Amino acid sequence: MKMNEMIIASCDDHIIEPANMFEEYFSASEKNLAPQYVTDDSGTAFWWWDTEGKKSYNVGLNAVVGRPLEEYGTEPTNIEQMRKGTWDAAAHIDDLNVCGLLTSLPFP
Repeated sequence: MKMNEMIIASCDDHIIEPANMFEEYFSASEKNLAPQYVTDDSGTAFWWWDTEGKKSYNVGLNAVVGRPLEEYGTEPTNIEQMRKGTWDAAAHIDDLNVCGLLTSLPFP
């Protein structure tokens, strides 16, 4: 088998919800139930559920793709600190192409 005949798939990719996910994909009647992506004064982002008065800081917990191992941690805390390929499908495909992968199985 030649190298260009091989099909390589990544079966353990992780993605996050894009900040505009609920605005873009929820109907007008559902939007009042959807969480909002909010960034506070310190630059930390969170999902805010206005109807419940709750927030979740797990925006991109451990979305550290592309970082050196020494920088792995439980951040980033804002979508702007992540590779675009973690939340944008077209950018994810670009990342796959750079790595020579044909496809992936991403998990949220």
